[in-house]
Amino acid sequence: AVKAVLIISRFEDLSQNLDAVARRGVHVVPLMRKPRHSRRPTDHRQLLYVSPTAGELPTPLPQQEWLPCSFPNVPFEDQKAEAD
Repeated sequence: AVKAVLIISRFEDLSQNLDAVARRGVHVVPLMRKPRHSRRPTDHRQLLYVSPTAGELPTPLPQQEWLPCSFPNVPFEDQKAEAD
């Protein structure tokens, strides 16, 4: 059985979709940090949909364990505030 699905989207706000899958019991784990300083309220371009039967949800790595990006996240990162 499928336990998780990785969602890669061009859209930054998938709130309606997230509400729809949550009503069906699917857990959503955002994989990109939510903007804190820019005008963008969300960043839903990379998500993990996890089955309710999957057991324990994955937890993000602490920031000190992050690896540098191979490629800049263009054009989206350059539209965010520098503090994000």
